[in-house]
Amino acid sequence: MIDHPQIHWVGCANELNAAYAADGYARCQPAAALLTTFGVGELSAVNGIAAAMPSICR
Repeated sequence: MIDHPQIHWVGCANELNAAYAADGYARCQPAAALLTTFGVGELSAVNGIAAAMPSICR
């Protein structure tokens, strides 16, 4: 991770929870990011991202 005073690491138990956390944070702040490692968890992360899309695509 980049050591930057404005970037804060928030660890999550799994990729789906991380995607929901990033969605919730982005609703309160200007932006959020989701970072995962290579593996099967990306399918869960994509589900969380897809769940966030209908609320911003009006």
